[in-house]
Amino acid sequence: MRKSISIILVLTIAACLFNINVQGNAQSIINPELCRSYISVDYETGDVLYSYNADKRIYPASTTKLMTALVAVEHCSLDKVFTTSLNATRYLEEGSTELELKENETMDLYSLLHALLIRSYNDVALVIAENVAGTEEAFIEMMNKKALELGASNTHFVTPHGLHDDAHYTTARDMALIAKAAFSNFNISTICRKKEFNLPATNLRQKFETLKNTNLILGTNTGYDFVVTAGKTGYTSKAQNLLVALSTDQKGREVLTVMAGTKERETATELTLELMKYSYTDFGVQSIVKAGQIIGTHEDIRLANAMYIEHLVPYDTDSWQLDKTIELRDDIIYTQVRVGDILGEVSYSYNNNYIGKSLIVAADSLIPEVTSVKISSEDPPKDVAVTAMVERQPFPPAFIAALSISVILLVLIIVVFYKTSKRTVDKTKEKEDNNDKDTKDNG
Repeated sequence: MRKSISIILVLTIAACLFNINVQGNAQSIINPELCRSYISVDYETGDVLYSYNADKRIYPASTTKLMTALVAVEHCSLDKVFTTSLNATRYLEEGSTELELKENETMDLYSLLHALLIRSYNDVALVIAENVAGTEEAFIEMMNKKALELGASNTHFVTPHGLHDDAHYTTARDMALIAKAAFSNFNISTICRKKEFNLPATNLRQKFETLKNTNLILGTNTGYDFVVTAGKTGYTSKAQNLLVALSTDQKGREVLTVMAGTKERETATELTLELMKYSYTDFGVQSIVKAGQIIGTHEDIRLANAMYIEHLVPYDTDSWQLDKTIELRDDIIYTQVRVGDILGEVSYSYNNNYIGKSLIVAADSLIPEVTSVKISSEDPPKDVAVTAMVERQPFPPAFIAALSISVILLVLIIVVFYKTSKRTVDKTKEKEDNNDKDTKDNG
């Protein structure tokens, strides 16, 4: 049983994705009249920090392109050269932003992804879709399949670019799932962090205008303790303005936000920064339970938590309550339990949201402690476990005699040393007195 104690060292703390929804100051600061929905998520844990209408259906507009990019990089190498078809050059709608690629014009996927994510060109989305899947329709099927894999069950894509279609929809919560997957890809994340990019020449064109990122707050940290590191914008007249953004503070903690349905682009950026601010100031990684902490009793045995657990929770302790679920082993005889024996497991949660779990160990023992054991035989049985000191025996006479002689000799040496030292001091003093007398006579 004692060997099982080492299992404690390999326990892991698990957390459910997007499982926390605690409304706080942001609920009143972020005016719901200025947007349709929003959500902020701790990037590492996936915990939802703040949300409003997060499961309400919205139109994703060009934030769709995060999924387009994700599907593309998972199925094609970045250096693969794509060719523009006649279908990809077709008219889409009035006001559609396009790179105006020409039929049979070629460009590698890496460059096309910059045009897709930085400047949000719609015709580029068509070129990518056709070259990755063969047809636009086949690519859209791949997008919807990926959405389901990510858990975005309230999402349905109809296009790879996001121009309006009533059947093309998502939610703020689903978009956060998609964005987290996209930003977790190194190449997509790197591209979305760039403020500008120069496309290479093609077989039909020597030069393009410099791509300028449509994310107005990319790299912004003026007046805040965090900086916006990546993002994707979106807009149609039906969807209005959307902004998906990733930020990080000085400690390296990242927050992902989705702001949807604002009338002005500037409003989307301002509300996003406010939402990010409260996501950092209202939450922090805090101690949940300490190793060795007593969490209950069972059959007169105190139960101790075996490991230290910390988690991201609100600083406002009144807004949440820690709950624990104890599961004890049914194969234990508690009268035979020793300190440190593993008794079971304990799971922790707050507000019905899972935090993690730990082993439970015994902090007490019901086995009586033996303080002394008298051994009567010269050779005790080998299977007897001696748990206390053996009763002491008297010193032998030879040892006592030798010790007495040693003490007497030590006393004699001290006496002789004392007398010799005293005689030397007396002679020295007598000599000094004679010297003083001679000096006076000579004077």
